Amino acid sequence: MHLVSCCKTPLVQGYHLFTDRYYTSYVLATELLKLNVHLTGTVQKNRKGLPTEMSKKLKMKKHEVIAYATKTVMMLAWLDKRPVYMLTTYHDASVEQIQRRVKQGTETIAKPTVVID
Repeated sequence: MHLVSCCKTPLVQGYHLFTDRYYTSYVLATELLKLNVHLTGTVQKNRKGLPTEMSKKLKMKKHEVIAYATKTVMMLAWLDKRPVYMLTTYHDASVEQIQRRVKQGTETIAKPTVVID
């Protein structure tokens, strides 16, 4: 919030902040959205304000997506090599098919748009 308050001008709206799991939280996302600033970032699965289902051990298949959404914030869990937890006020739970190199050549996987960005 300090970063955004330092830039408090009419031009502040329309920004999109990308944060790591140390800074990302549901409360910060909603407060920034009030200032018309979007937030996207990885999040710790036990962070306060997230759905309780995310903090439990999720049984997921490889490259599966589980998403929870409120009116303004979307939380997403995606399993690649290990679970990736994302929180965003900008994206939805859509996925894109991408090509990825592996030892045997290439493979096509479904990867969430929020992770690609």
